Amino acid sequence: MSTESVRELLELASKAEGVPLAWPTHPGAPDGISPRRTDTWAVWNPLADDGDALRLAVKLRMQIDIGVGAVLALPLKSTHSSIEHFTDDAMPATRRAIFLAAVEIGRAMP
Repeated sequence: MSTESVRELLELASKAEGVPLAWPTHPGAPDGISPRRTDTWAVWNPLADDGDALRLAVKLRMQIDIGVGAVLALPLKSTHSSIEHFTDDAMPATRRAIFLAAVEIGRAMP
């Protein structure tokens, strides 16, 4: 990933999907904690959750192509695609490809 923090990337992906996020602010909150959607208060992390990644792909109308050793996430109304390589497990690479394509869409938004 880029030099941006995971938090910044999650915020860009949520912007692309239109998911408003809230971050824990209480003292002692563990580092790396995932944000929550402000509409449902459910934890939202498409990098770690298959359901969040699938909803993100559907919302952004992505075509997902899982080949031998690589995954392509191609949003149909954007040029911001993402390719992720894998060796054994395609699931993390698929979530990551979806997520990174969404990050680039969010980055391009005003």
